[in-house]
Amino acid sequence: MVGCYRRIVLWSVLLHLALWGGGLTRAPAQGLVLHPHPGRLQALAALPDGAVLAVGEVLWPQAGALPGAAPQMRGLVARLGADGLLCWSRTYACGTSCQLTAVAALPDGGALALGSCAAVAAGPRSAWALCLDAQGAIRWQWCSDPSQDRIGVAVAAAAPDYLVVVLRQTDQQQPHLQLVQLDAAGQARWLATPEDGPLIPARLQLLPQQRPPALPPGALALTASQPIAPCGTRPLVLWLDPAGRLLRRQVLGAAGSVPQLLALADGLLAGWTGLDLQQRAFPQLVWLTADGYRELPLARQVAGDVELIGLAHCAVAGQTAGPVVLGLNVTAPAAAGQVWLQLLAAFPPVVVEGVARPGAVLRLLRDVRGEALLLTGSTLLLAGAAPAGPAGGRPWLYRMDLAEIDGESLALGPVTVAPPQEGEWCDPQLLLTARNGAMQLLAERWVPPEAAWPWPVLRGQTLAGEECWRQLLPYANGRICWLQPLPETAEILVGVTVPAVPGPAALRLLRLSSQGVVQQDWLCGEWPGQIDGVQIGSAGALLVQGRLETPAGPQLLRLSLPAGL
Repeated sequence: MVGCYRRIVLWSVLLHLALWGGGLTRAPAQGLVLHPHPGRLQALAALPDGAVLAVGEVLWPQAGALPGAAPQMRGLVARLGADGLLCWSRTYACGTSCQLTAVAALPDGGALALGSCAAVAAGPRSAWALCLDAQGAIRWQWCSDPSQDRIGVAVAAAAPDYLVVVLRQTDQQQPHLQLVQLDAAGQARWLATPEDGPLIPARLQLLPQQRPPALPPGALALTASQPIAPCGTRPLVLWLDPAGRLLRRQVLGAAGSVPQLLALADGLLAGWTGLDLQQRAFPQLVWLTADGYRELPLARQVAGDVELIGLAHCAVAGQTAGPVVLGLNVTAPAAAGQVWLQLLAAFPPVVVEGVARPGAVLRLLRDVRGEALLLTGSTLLLAGAAPAGPAGGRPWLYRMDLAEIDGESLALGPVTVAPPQEGEWCDPQLLLTARNGAMQLLAERWVPPEAAWPWPVLRGQTLAGEECWRQLLPYANGRICWLQPLPETAEILVGVTVPAVPGPAALRLLRLSSQGVVQQDWLCGEWPGQIDGVQIGSAGALLVQGRLETPAGPQLLRLSLPAGL
């Protein structure tokens, strides 16, 4: 089994070098699938040199297993360089069912990954910690006693030791918080429990500068949710000292999921997923300062459930304070899973008639689910799974460079659609958008009069919302799945997936001029699918990465398209 695994790793490395080397520029791909097997990413961490660590889990087929046997679940750790290129991606196991849910970056470039493992999938679980060097080699690993049924959920590198948060299930199936301190050699010391009642912890953050008054330097914020009757939870924050002792307990709301904290210049922004008056999931925000606690109710922009993924603060154009980006999982009526990256352009936002109006939707991603959001430098990273669905997806990372955003575009209001007098627009609130210089690109679907199928349409408009041009793409029932402006030429790459009805099925990549005129049209596959990333080679060739949805299941797509075709 070890020899087989080594051959798989070697094959993956050689394939990576063959496809991504050889004259290609080092322009980072916007969407990266970090492992070919089904799985997801669950957490991100930034290293001091700008590199990024991502952890999660993948389903790994067991060699020699009987037909129909459940695959093995392995923990996944990947490292990307500051340029966005994948350095390495490795899986680890300590049993047949293993997953990694949290990671802390170490000063020497290593990582401390945390999760859980079990000998069998249905058996009791152990909290599991992996200490890795900068190349992904294991320095040491630690597992808790499996008879106690514990899982690791959060970790912080509070020098010189590591503080680990463990969730233990009692005989009454009540989750209880436990803390353990790991030294540099992996030796564990259990600490006093700061909270005796049932608690669901999730994130442990070190906030040395933006801390509430009267808390000592080095205080840690442990965000959690407390079970309440009959079946809800209440968001709260436990402030701990580096030794895990409770300093302060703060309830943030009447009901909701585990909150997230974002440190800003004048205080802390806390956000979580709660319920609106119609009992639909919707983000809740509060602003914590030295003066107290302030609610920031958001205006709803789409019907359906909206779940908060994460918060990120971006300062642009030399500003010391900038807008806040919200990562949102959106489940709209008659739509698959989507992710919005949306701005709160002014912060704290202006509250009018009791609600704050979100700003522009920077990106809308389809058929994906986000799990974690991280801002490092000017790069916004979103980790999760793509495509989303009942069968799960693949570990996936999306990169967006905020350096291209200027103050004018940040002041935009919500993206609006003004449909023409004739025809019908599909999902007018759910658009795939991109910025191309001084122009906003909107990818939509339109049903012409007396037509049976919608057609993909790409529109260009000014930042003030005035339409400049419109291009209908000639693929009935197709959908634009990829949109990438080329800054050097202002041309636009557009991916279109076409289902088998009315047919023929296809995955296509088109090159459009800055005014929407189709210049080139390539067939990438004879099945519908998704384009995850496009890189430009030194000779102008296009390297396409994605997947095809074949009858036998998803098939990875890696294709080189010569520029002259």
